[in-house]
Amino acid sequence: MKSFVFALLLIVLMAFITVVSFWVGSNYGRQQALNTRTVTRQDGLVVDLNVDPQSGYGKIADRAITQLHADERLQANLTDDEAKVVFDWAAQWINEQIVLAPDEPSAEQAAQAALNRVRPVLMTINTMAAQSDELKLENAIVTLAPALNIDQGMSRVKLFKLLTTLTSTVWKIQAE
Repeated sequence: MKSFVFALLLIVLMAFITVVSFWVGSNYGRQQALNTRTVTRQDGLVVDLNVDPQSGYGKIADRAITQLHADERLQANLTDDEAKVVFDWAAQWINEQIVLAPDEPSAEQAAQAALNRVRPVLMTINTMAAQSDELKLENAIVTLAPALNIDQGMSRVKLFKLLTTLTSTVWKIQAE
């Protein structure tokens, strides 16, 4: 009888270890998936949004980002912390546009297009930073709107997507 109870306990213990191992493994996989930033290009290829700095794509991104940092007009009025936030965003945007390109010549074009979109935004933010009074969100949005180059109106669905994304981002930043 003791050996039967011992065997039963051993089976229960092995089942418990299996369940815990599976749970830990699946959570690890889920966490890995959360840390992986991928996107599907128009040609169906899934690409990692992190650019390898040694690759041709990485060198294209580095040149573009270096151009931004070299332009004092984009950061003269920003504190170091503000410049870090703004330029990290710009670098991320540029990297994402470059990795979506199917080849290096297209990546060069994507980098130039990304620079053309990012530069006026950075210029506007730098100009806002020169104001001595406190910046208000509603004023900042109105000031930034022309730099976004939204020539025609947005559909209601796109506008609501923008507003809900903005709301989520504001809440996340407030929670930091």
